Amino acid sequence: PVTIQVDGTQVNKKEALWARQPSSLKKEDYHEFYRQLYPFQGDPLFYVHLNVDYPFRLQGILFFPHLEHELDLNRSNVRIYCKQVFVTDEAQELIPRWLTVLQGVIDMPDLPLNVSRSYLQNEPQVKKIAQHIIKKVADSLVLECKNEPEHYRKIWPDIGPFVKYGMLNDEKFYEQAESALIFELADPTEKEKKFCSLDEYIVENKAKTGDKVYYTTDPAAQTTALKLFHDQGIGVVVLSALIDSHFLNFLEGKKSDCKFTRIDAEIADHVIDKSAGSGLVGADNKDQKERLETLFKKALGNEKITIRVEALKSD
Repeated sequence: PVTIQVDGTQVNKKEALWARQPSSLKKEDYHEFYRQLYPFQGDPLFYVHLNVDYPFRLQGILFFPHLEHELDLNRSNVRIYCKQVFVTDEAQELIPRWLTVLQGVIDMPDLPLNVSRSYLQNEPQVKKIAQHIIKKVADSLVLECKNEPEHYRKIWPDIGPFVKYGMLNDEKFYEQAESALIFELADPTEKEKKFCSLDEYIVENKAKTGDKVYYTTDPAAQTTALKLFHDQGIGVVVLSALIDSHFLNFLEGKKSDCKFTRIDAEIADHVIDKSAGSGLVGADNKDQKERLETLFKKALGNEKITIRVEALKSD
């Protein structure tokens, strides 16, 4: 609270931003504060303002930064304060590991200045504070998704792995933030990215795909199959992050009404042209389908193998 001047210029902030009421602050105030804490990192993707009086006292501001790589999920940069006095930046018991990607400050007025790790491990309030922080992060994601859908979709490629990682590590966080979980839709004909929730995908495609959710891990490499699905009006979600293979198994355990299927893992009934004939019978008394079966059996050197020949609804 004391003014500090260097060469006649004030160099400190007399009032901590996190001690002010959120309603009195603008987006620019948070961004300016973030740039002061972490110079040269640009603006944060979103922020969470903590302000609790009961059943414990807690203030703070947490930021989600731009990540250069998914592996940045393990870095930690949250600073713990007591009445605006820095205490520690090592507080794994207070900030769950999957939340350590967040940056910012947390001020706990009741925290001892000589706080020890054993104190954090054994203090009952610490666990409640950690649960509150998790809930506030989930609530902020849900509100951002609902109230600022365009901005949320824009930042989803950055925050998506973090959200999935959190859901894998904390079932309660999954329940709290489920409505903020969205998926990019692959579309080979449009430049603008589109997104949907899992429930929206199921409702939109149920008539054609039943309980299956089709996905692509590499739209460029799987472009042939992708175009085939697109021509039939079947949605395909993009799941190309490192964490997605684990996350799919997790979601299938949570969602009994859907089954994730990669678009090139099988020939879907929806893209088969069942009305197509086998073609004219040639001089060998075989139609096109039979000639292809013979060709493949000869090439594979196996007369017993079963060959399936289907006409697709695409050139």
